[in-house]
This record gives sequence, C-alpha cells and structure tokens, in this order.
Amino acid sequence: MKTQALPARPADRRLYFAGLVWLGVAILYTFLLPQLPHRAADYNFDLYYVSGVAAIRGLDPAITDIAPLGRSLGCHMPQKYFANSTPFFRIIFDGLAHLSLLTAYRLWVLSARD
Repeated sequence: MKTQALPARPADRRLYFAGLVWLGVAILYTFLLPQLPHRAADYNFDLYYVSGVAAIRGLDPAITDIAPLGRSLGCHMPQKYFANSTPFFRIIFDGLAHLSLLTAYRLWVLSARD
C-alpha cells in the first residue's frame, strides 16, 4: 500500500498549505503577543506618544524637552528629546495620547495591518 505525503487533489493541497501557513502564523503570534507591552515603551512609538501627551497637557513638544515626561510615563527616552514630528503625526498622536500607552500601542498596531 502506497501512502502519500500530500493530498492528491489540487484543492486539497491548497487547503493543506493554507493550514500550514495559518499554523505558522499562530505559532509566530504566540511568541510576539507577550512582547507587545515591552515594545510600546522601547521603540519609536513612545516618542510620538509622549509628544501627544505633552501637547494635550499644554506643552509644545517642539520647543520643550519632553524626555522627563516620557520617563515618568515609563518610556525609555533619550537624555533630552524635542519632538520633530510633522503636524500630521501630532494630530494622530494627540488622539492616541488620551489612551494609556499600551492601549494606544495596541490600537496603532491593529490599525497598521493590511
């Protein structure tokens, strides 16, 4: 008796490969999801987020050193930081700054999906 490693029909093969791809995606996400809280405070997102928080607190992030504010929010900031973001980013992050850092980051990541 001869056994086949792959299904014989083309439709079954597509389903088989689609299942393998989704299994790979699921395995990848099990490793990536626990890292999300750390990524929010360690990558460029936090710089823009802190700029938004500064703006809603009445500070101009372009002329005010916002690094102390960022560190008080739990972000890893450089020694001094003055935001040089475009007005478009300021508008977006003014809205996200009303949320907690992790919630804003999750929303940002979910909205960036294709």
